[in-house]
Amino acid sequence: MDSRLSIIIPVYNNENYLRSALQSVLAQTYPDFEVLAVDDGSTDGSLAICQEFAQKDRRLRIIHKENGGVSSARNRGIEEAVGKYIAFVDGDDCIDPEMYTTMITILQDTGADLVDCRVIKESQYMPRPYEKGDVEVSDHPLEYLSKKGYFIDSSLNKVYRRDFIGRTRFDEGISYSEDKLFVTELIFKAKKISLPDSCRILPG
Repeated sequence: MDSRLSIIIPVYNNENYLRSALQSVLAQTYPDFEVLAVDDGSTDGSLAICQEFAQKDRRLRIIHKENGGVSSARNRGIEEAVGKYIAFVDGDDCIDPEMYTTMITILQDTGADLVDCRVIKESQYMPRPYEKGDVEVSDHPLEYLSKKGYFIDSSLNKVYRRDFIGRTRFDEGISYSEDKLFVTELIFKAKKISLPDSCRILPG
């Protein structure tokens, strides 16, 4: 657990996008990570796709549960995760290969509680050469709740220290914008946040 990253993917009927998402996550250059695919009672071929990938890559662990919603799936992933760092990706997202290597390095170098990267919306994922960009570091995280381009209130474009998350969980009674409350609670208790502009996550 010294430096391991746990990447939690809630999966529910994502078969049209899931292969691309898993490929992008498993292609990460960060050397020590596990992927927790939390199947939330999918009724399509999503579980079979997860099983196919898990047979080829032991870093992928499948957790199957009855349908309870995305917050329930993410909370289950947090409980099962063994990493020092936590990240969330949805089953229709794609991420750059260097994303977590860069973000965790920044997290370690700055001593931040969480690091937040840019979100770029594209109809199709197009890999781009990595370029080292600027990094903002703030001791006043609340000032960044409305910062454009970084989707501060999204759970998906961040890496969190596991001990910083503590007992904070997603509210399973909320079915819309469920991650805003989770992230806002964390930012209220954060002492330092880092924002690199060199990483990106592409939501489906």
